[in-house]
Amino acid sequence: MLENGEFPEKTLFTGDAGFVGYEFWKSIIDGGHHFLVRVGANVNLLHSLGHDVEPDEDNLVYCWPKDKRREGMRPLKLRMIQIQLGRKKAVLLTSVLDEKKLTDEQALVIYKSRWGIELEFRNLKQTYGRRQLRCRQSVRALVELHWSILSILIVKLYALKVHLAKKRRRGDPVAMPGRI
Repeated sequence: MLENGEFPEKTLFTGDAGFVGYEFWKSIIDGGHHFLVRVGANVNLLHSLGHDVEPDEDNLVYCWPKDKRREGMRPLKLRMIQIQLGRKKAVLLTSVLDEKKLTDEQALVIYKSRWGIELEFRNLKQTYGRRQLRCRQSVRALVELHWSILSILIVKLYALKVHLAKKRRRGDPVAMPGRI
């Protein structure tokens, strides 16, 4: 999907620790977009390149794997944001270097909001056993994914309708006005 470039200009892609890697991040940046991801210990970052005239800021890091250095590729300059998630500390990386355009607080809110979407994808994978789509052609796989998501939404709407009907019969207050 990234290769197709079918995203609004300057999209901020947000993901968890699985969405890492020089090539992946570079493709997002090269497409004119940005990313915000949580990273774990499996991601090696440089805090300084050693040859900068000015010292790097504490929150700036570089992703520059050895193989990319040998190939003559440029390092990816990124901003590291340390956050508190419950009792645990976590590290977010973003390609948005300007803290005025994306504050640490905004980054935390955006990162936390992705959780609901990830739960829905987990639901899709578990409900349908869709760790892999069945179709081999990308166009058909996308249609398969759309219909799978639509069917889950229909089932959830029906379950909500049944739940609200039971609440009405019991005389319990219904939080959502109107009918479904």
